[in-house]
Amino acid sequence: MRRPALATLALSLLALLFGWETRQALRETPRGQDNAATAPTGAWQPGASSFDPQPPPDPAPASAAVAARPLFRQDRQPFRENASSVPARNYETELSRFTLLGVLGFGDGPVGVVTGKTGSKTDR
Repeated sequence: MRRPALATLALSLLALLFGWETRQALRETPRGQDNAATAPTGAWQPGASSFDPQPPPDPAPASAAVAARPLFRQDRQPFRENASSVPARNYETELSRFTLLGVLGFGDGPVGVVTGKTGSKTDR
């Protein structure tokens, strides 16, 4: 009989405490207003005209400066399609020396079996 009376007393005290806190919160909040209605000055408000933001700065000069300077090595130069120091490779001629025998699908990806047209086993 003693335990239910203590539980009832504890629940009553908790209800009284929460009721008091709720009453205090309601008294401090002005009626008819919420937090969204009191926007700070300078904030956007519906119906108010606003100026257009400035366009972002042009990144072309900064990106050109980064592309022109060497990255990781001092002797690095930008890629040039027509470099005269390196002879152009004729891939068609190199690939015409080989014949595709088949494709095997083992593991992560397909593997091609290729043989040279000369017929020696070293070209395989």
